[in-house]
Amino acid sequence: MADPANTKLGRMLLDEITPVVMVLRTPLVEESCRKNGFSLIEMLTPFSKFNNIDVPVRTASDQPYRLRRFRLRLFYASEIRQPNSEACLL
Repeated sequence: MADPANTKLGRMLLDEITPVVMVLRTPLVEESCRKNGFSLIEMLTPFSKFNNIDVPVRTASDQPYRLRRFRLRLFYASEIRQPNSEACLL
Protein backbone atom coordinates (compact mmCIF):
# COMPACT_ATOMS: atom_id res chain seq x y z
CA MET A 1 0.00 0.00 0.00
CA ALA A 2 1.29 3.49 -0.84
CA ASP A 3 2.47 5.79 1.90
CA PRO A 4 -0.25 8.44 2.45
CA ALA A 5 2.41 11.09 3.04
CA ASN A 6 3.41 10.77 -0.63
CA THR A 7 0.10 12.09 -1.97
CA LYS A 8 -1.50 15.50 -1.59
CA LEU A 9 -4.70 13.99 -0.17
CA GLY A 10 -2.75 11.75 2.18
CA ARG A 11 -0.72 14.69 3.53
CA MET A 12 -3.91 16.70 4.04
CA LEU A 13 -5.49 13.83 5.96
CA LEU A 14 -2.41 13.37 8.12
CA ASP A 15 -1.94 17.10 8.76
CA GLU A 16 -5.44 18.56 8.89
CA ILE A 17 -8.10 15.93 9.43
CA THR A 18 -6.67 14.24 12.48
CA PRO A 19 -8.08 14.13 15.99
CA VAL A 20 -7.40 17.15 18.17
CA VAL A 21 -6.45 16.76 21.82
CA MET A 22 -7.03 19.69 24.14
CA VAL A 23 -4.08 20.02 26.52
CA LEU A 24 -4.75 21.56 29.92
CA ARG A 25 -1.74 23.01 31.67
CA THR A 26 -0.93 24.50 35.02
CA PRO A 27 1.65 27.22 35.64
CA LEU A 28 3.78 24.74 37.60
CA VAL A 29 3.83 22.23 34.72
CA GLU A 30 4.64 24.91 32.16
CA GLU A 31 7.41 26.28 34.39
CA SER A 32 8.92 22.81 34.78
CA CYS A 33 8.82 22.24 31.01
CA ARG A 34 10.39 25.65 30.32
CA LYS A 35 13.36 24.71 32.53
CA ASN A 36 14.11 22.08 29.87
CA GLY A 37 13.59 24.58 27.05
CA PHE A 38 10.29 23.15 25.85
CA SER A 39 6.59 23.79 26.21
CA LEU A 40 4.27 21.05 27.46
CA ILE A 41 2.98 20.45 23.94
CA GLU A 42 6.52 20.20 22.58
CA MET A 43 7.28 17.56 25.19
CA LEU A 44 4.12 15.58 24.39
CA THR A 45 4.43 15.77 20.58
CA PRO A 46 6.71 12.72 20.17
CA PHE A 47 4.00 10.62 21.85
CA SER A 48 1.31 11.82 19.43
CA LYS A 49 2.73 10.29 16.24
CA PHE A 50 2.37 6.63 15.44
CA ASN A 51 4.25 5.30 12.41
CA ASN A 52 4.57 1.75 11.16
CA ILE A 53 1.47 0.48 12.94
CA ASP A 54 -0.90 -2.09 11.53
CA VAL A 55 -4.36 -1.72 13.04
CA PRO A 56 -7.49 -3.13 11.40
CA VAL A 57 -10.44 -0.69 11.38
CA ARG A 58 -13.72 -0.34 9.53
CA THR A 59 -14.98 2.71 7.71
CA ALA A 60 -18.43 4.23 8.27
CA SER A 61 -19.70 2.09 5.38
CA ASP A 62 -18.33 -1.05 7.08
CA GLN A 63 -15.40 -1.48 4.68
CA PRO A 64 -12.25 -3.02 6.18
CA TYR A 65 -9.18 -0.81 6.24
CA ARG A 66 -5.72 -1.09 7.79
CA LEU A 67 -4.43 1.95 9.63
CA ARG A 68 -0.67 2.20 9.14
CA ARG A 69 0.01 5.72 10.38
CA PHE A 70 -1.82 7.86 12.92
CA ARG A 71 -1.31 11.28 14.43
CA LEU A 72 -2.92 13.45 17.08
CA ARG A 73 -2.86 17.25 16.98
CA LEU A 74 -2.20 18.86 20.35
CA PHE A 75 -3.48 22.33 21.25
CA TYR A 76 -3.70 24.28 24.48
CA ALA A 77 -7.26 24.85 25.68
CA SER A 78 -6.76 28.61 25.22
CA GLU A 79 -6.09 28.06 21.48
CA ILE A 80 -9.27 26.10 20.75
CA ARG A 81 -12.17 28.19 19.50
CA GLN A 82 -15.66 27.45 18.28
CA PRO A 83 -15.80 28.23 14.55
CA ASN A 84 -17.95 31.15 13.47
CA SER A 85 -21.22 29.79 12.06
CA GLU A 86 -20.84 32.04 9.01
CA ALA A 87 -17.35 30.64 8.34
CA CYS A 88 -18.79 27.11 8.37
CA LEU A 89 -21.09 27.98 5.48
CA LEU A 90 -18.20 28.90 3.17
